[in-house]
Amino acid sequence: MLEIIKKIFKNTESKTIEPNIYERIDEMFDSLDADIITVFIGEDLVPFGVDIINTISEYREELKDLNGFILPPVHVLDKSDLQENQILALVRGKKVIEKYVIPTRKEVKKETIDMMKYIYNRHLDQIFTYQMTEKYVNFVQKNQPWTAWNITSMYSITDIRYVLKNLLEENRSIKDINYVFEKFADCALESGCYSYTSPTRIVKKLARELESCE
Repeated sequence: MLEIIKKIFKNTESKTIEPNIYERIDEMFDSLDADIITVFIGEDLVPFGVDIINTISEYREELKDLNGFILPPVHVLDKSDLQENQILALVRGKKVIEKYVIPTRKEVKKETIDMMKYIYNRHLDQIFTYQMTEKYVNFVQKNQPWTAWNITSMYSITDIRYVLKNLLEENRSIKDINYVFEKFADCALESGCYSYTSPTRIVKKLARELESCE
């Protein structure tokens, strides 16, 4: 009987010590997050790490002021298995560009800017997230709730992201996002009432409208 009681106690004790998966679910979801843009640098470029980070920050500010697009944060890390003067950029874990840079401040800055421009121009679809789209929508909702409601009642976040992303690809600025949403709503206003117009057609109309204002 004593042995049976010991076994029961041992089983009960082990169950209470085991971590409960439901208690760790938030932690597990947090671990799914990953960097959108990562830059790795070789040994010879490590002394220029601050210059690389500052150059990227300056480019992010310039892009925001020019186009109204907020480039995601970029993590710069050293990588021992790279060649000494190699710089490598990944977007969502996939290599998109690599360069071999003369290790001088001037060349490092030039190559870093060129790399970031390449990422923006060629990989906007991967870096323009749905979370960003929601932030644009939330901003308009605070300033022009009626305009935001008209658009979001007809168009999904996927549609809105498509429109904004393609405007950027057409070299149109979305910095004045309130105005962009106003014109977005106007493009959906046909025959005196709001109706669904395809996002592709919206982009064409908006691109013409925004071009005339530049």
